[in-house]
Amino acid sequence: FAGSLSEAYESRVLSGKLFRNDHFLTVVVFPRTAIGKIGWRIAKSARRNDNDLATQMRSLEDLWQIIAGSLGGYGLRRLGIREKGDVLFTEIGEALRLIMTCRFLPVPMVTGS
Repeated sequence: FAGSLSEAYESRVLSGKLFRNDHFLTVVVFPRTAIGKIGWRIAKSARRNDNDLATQMRSLEDLWQIIAGSLGGYGLRRLGIREKGDVLFTEIGEALRLIMTCRFLPVPMVTGS
């Protein structure tokens, strides 16, 4: 009995299947302003140099490097695309589905319309 109890305990508890806490961090690039569209136009005209895509991507990558450096000890990784078999799955879609439904379900990538 003790041997089977020990095996069951190790397989369920020690392998990480009993409890698991996943945390997701979201970076908001352009939050909406309280003023609305008028405030957006004023902010846009004041920052014309910052609106090109390359600058925005560089800023986002710099922010990612800071976050990854600070939280690296927690096993932080960027969500992306994963492959299982010959099917591609979106980890961002899976995280959103998990947040909305409290259940993990794979979200395959779709092509076409």
